[in-house]
Amino acid sequence: MVKIVFIILFSLHAAIHIIGFAKARKLATLDGLKLEIPQAHGWLWLAVSILLLISAFLLIAKWPLWWAVAAPSVILSQILIITSWQDAKFGTIVNLVFLLAIAIGIGQWQFKNQVDRSKAEIAETSPTIDLTLLDEDDLKKYLPRAVENWTSAYAESRTVGIYQFEQRGRMKLKPDESWREFEARQWSSVHAPEFVWNVDVGKNSFVQFNGLDRLVDGEGRMKISILSLVPVVNKGGPEIDRASAIRYLAEMVWYPEAADRSFVEWEEIDRHTAKATLSAADFEVEGIFFFDGQDRPVRFEAMRHNDETGKPEKWVVAIDAESYFTTDGATIPAKAEITWKLEGGDFTWYQVEVLKRSKLQKAN
Repeated sequence: MVKIVFIILFSLHAAIHIIGFAKARKLATLDGLKLEIPQAHGWLWLAVSILLLISAFLLIAKWPLWWAVAAPSVILSQILIITSWQDAKFGTIVNLVFLLAIAIGIGQWQFKNQVDRSKAEIAETSPTIDLTLLDEDDLKKYLPRAVENWTSAYAESRTVGIYQFEQRGRMKLKPDESWREFEARQWSSVHAPEFVWNVDVGKNSFVQFNGLDRLVDGEGRMKISILSLVPVVNKGGPEIDRASAIRYLAEMVWYPEAADRSFVEWEEIDRHTAKATLSAADFEVEGIFFFDGQDRPVRFEAMRHNDETGKPEKWVVAIDAESYFTTDGATIPAKAEITWKLEGGDFTWYQVEVLKRSKLQKAN
């Protein structure tokens, strides 16, 4: 929504500068404009108009550096407005709005760079060995029957290092809040417990949030900003490390190739229930997987730190068993929702749908 408003304003402002060009070159009689504009300045009014239209086009095309074209056009526009202050002074208000747009654009570009750097970090940790050359007995330790049946279909894809996911869904941070729609992309390594999650919340509203959630080399980090400009959350530390590791463990339902790695140990509880313990850096986290009659995960439970209560709470991922679909040669669940089991009652705060899974990187 905000982007559409800026595109419209750029286009209208460009049209106004065309009027300045017409006035200067005496291409039209404009009685409403009292001051004369030197003919030489007319070409500058035209140049600004073209630059503003290019800025609008680059915004439509989603070019991340559109602001690098918009910034000089706004500066030159304001200089021209000052030279024709009596007629054009209200254009200053529009240029101030454009400065806000440019600041947001720079913030989004910087935020994207943070995401790209995080992606590069997890790519660097992928091993450079061909896992298919290892003996099967060395690769697979004892697994509960349900886990073994679940992961056996993915033996041939163990050389893949990172998977990319396209997601959409909705979330809310408090029980009495309205749901906020989101779109997200995620990159998850299967050679180490690492992931990067980039989310846009409220994309079609005036108040948009951008988020970065990551676990790299055992360190978790959560960042949220308004319009990629105003930081509102920047959390790290041991509790975030452990919470992020639990998230990675739960999300193995999307990348079963990680389930029989050396950093995951399994303990069978019964035929359709198993406890998984994940080792990340210098700590461990654990959770319980529940499987259906086809040995597919349908539920995950763990004790995870809750920021609101300040202590570990029961965290439940309910998987829609009817949503399993095939993508990238894998059959994974498309839909899941997450619920906090709190003393005051259940709080379902997150619903997600995986649209696509794709291979991003293979081990050499």
